[in-house]
Amino acid sequence: MVLPNKKLLVDGVFINNSGGYVLLEYLINEFEKADISIVYLLDYRVRDRDLKVKKSNKVIFFKNSLIRRFLFYYFNKNSFSKILCFGNIPPSVKINALVYTYFHQLNYLSFKNELGAFNNLIFRLKKYVFGLHINLTDFWIVQTQYVKDQLLTKYKELNSHSVYVIPFYPSLINTNIYEKQNDSFLYVSSGFEYKNHINLLSAFCLYFDTNKRGVLYLTISKEFNSLFNHINDLTDKGYPIINIGNVNRETLKYYYSISKFLVYPSNIESLGLGVIEGIENNCYIFGPDLPWLYSVCKPSLVFDPGSVNSILEVFNKSSGSDFEPSNLVAYNKIDELIKLFLN
Repeated sequence: MVLPNKKLLVDGVFINNSGGYVLLEYLINEFEKADISIVYLLDYRVRDRDLKVKKSNKVIFFKNSLIRRFLFYYFNKNSFSKILCFGNIPPSVKINALVYTYFHQLNYLSFKNELGAFNNLIFRLKKYVFGLHINLTDFWIVQTQYVKDQLLTKYKELNSHSVYVIPFYPSLINTNIYEKQNDSFLYVSSGFEYKNHINLLSAFCLYFDTNKRGVLYLTISKEFNSLFNHINDLTDKGYPIINIGNVNRETLKYYYSISKFLVYPSNIESLGLGVIEGIENNCYIFGPDLPWLYSVCKPSLVFDPGSVNSILEVFNKSSGSDFEPSNLVAYNKIDELIKLFLN
């Protein structure tokens, strides 16, 4: 498909769920407020979602195939003046346009297997493909200085001036007034292995065995079958673990509002949207003593994510009052991001 000349292409073909889709939808909503002609290239799995795109703009849905995407860019080398690739991978061919690529997948930069044995082979292939595309973009956009540092460390041929640090995210603040539940803990995330649910669950169960109080809210869908079943087994044994599943954002507002603590043991994040949303809803943040967390916020308490005892210690400290409120250090700069594409 060859398209007439357009101002901007937003390529979100590799994004269809989780925090990445939340950011993509937010970005689309903000672009639609601007006076700019846009083509959106999106994953066919989001075609039934309520995307509010003006009739004057164009949306193309297709399967997230590297080959199909390559052919699209091959036949549209001259169709755009600017391109935003929202999903880590620049175009597979050299384009006659300014290309910006949003990068958020730190697992592409790690030698560790943070996604678990099952996904390791596929992810090695993805990392290889990413490396082949590293020089096919003019600029990179990342959410934090930590991600920028990691990207520049891995790919020393990149210029620091070509990597923009522009955090952006939609606020999720509940304006209704709810009383915070004592001893309530919330972890909003998917169930990938690097999210570290097993250590969290082990620590919480030990905490409950000793103290006989507390509730842990989780958001794990049936897609993560093993973890989903493990949570159910613990619930059947009497542990107060409530898995609300992959709920919509309106429902999440309620759980942020009633939860006193946002516990986030993930080993690696480019932003950690749940951390930001927790702070917006006055939760104390308990998180890993890792650089990614400090690039997003000043947490109330930290722990060693690899140690069940360290996480347990933080649970035990939650009943006291000798910790400070959590504060953001990464702020929404969506206006700065939009301005890149208006000129």
